[in-house]
Amino acid sequence: MYHALACRIVFALGGHRLTVTVPRHRGMTIQEHEDRHLRMLFWLCYVFDKDIALRTSQPPIIADQFCDLTLPDGYDEYRFKCRIRSPTSGQVPDPWLPGDLRLSMIKSKTLETLYSCSSLRMSDAELLKTIRELDEELEGWRTSIPEAFSPSLSIRKDVKLAQDASISQNMLLIVLHMDYHYLLNTIHCASGRCTYGDRDPNQAFSFGVQSSFEISVEASRSTLIFLSATASRVAGEAFWFFIFYPLSALMTLFFNILQNPGHSLAIHDMNLLSKASQIIRSMPIRRVTSYETEYLGNMDKLVAELSRLSHCAIERHLAENLPC
Repeated sequence: MYHALACRIVFALGGHRLTVTVPRHRGMTIQEHEDRHLRMLFWLCYVFDKDIALRTSQPPIIADQFCDLTLPDGYDEYRFKCRIRSPTSGQVPDPWLPGDLRLSMIKSKTLETLYSCSSLRMSDAELLKTIRELDEELEGWRTSIPEAFSPSLSIRKDVKLAQDASISQNMLLIVLHMDYHYLLNTIHCASGRCTYGDRDPNQAFSFGVQSSFEISVEASRSTLIFLSATASRVAGEAFWFFIFYPLSALMTLFFNILQNPGHSLAIHDMNLLSKASQIIRSMPIRRVTSYETEYLGNMDKLVAELSRLSHCAIERHLAENLPC
């Protein structure tokens, strides 16, 4: 409700249509400061709107076609630069926005083309074509950002963050990895809509559907592996924002184990899933109350139950396929 109210206020003030240029050779006027601040508020609303829509499977509040999505002036120059010191008097500080605005635009396109009502009427061929196009656009984004911040396609080993990096650098790196792998998962999860339909559930997957599903599962593996090494570096204020990522990943792995208990990585995924509770508990919490304590306890129970069911599914598959 508060997010919707914030978006409506920004709309009423015209923030969705403003384009602000920061003067290079003079100070900003009061009006320019106000316009720039309003525009940054719009971008904050835009970023969170697409995240909320993807996570809740509900329509976004901000419709792209009614907004001017010109990136902030100088965005390419300052987005991935290190900020060693605060701006001196008279300088305009670079705004800090979570994630990357271009990635948020791809999220918006994903919502519209894969999860809108009209997308549900697409044929299997159209759906797979759309998934492939979004995957290519996401890959184009990944390769366009500096290598130091660019997420890996797949993560199979523990990763390490630079010890001398600032908390802003670490948070940006972690957010980009989480957003990338979650969006990759979300894009390719849509292939499940053309898995069965009116066809025989036992019919083999087509190559396109199978490869898309495997990419989705691999993205979830990468999420948990990356978080297992970096969760302790997450800012305590961001706990409730980040908790969604491991939960989404572990559910994807769990359902993949149930569907493919004989997969070559099924045991690996089960072990990774069982570590999810440890990963979640390693994430700092700025202020621990009885609510957080109860929540973590419930997460322990959930992970334990999913691990038990995964183990049962694998054991049953092995028992049914023992050589006579």
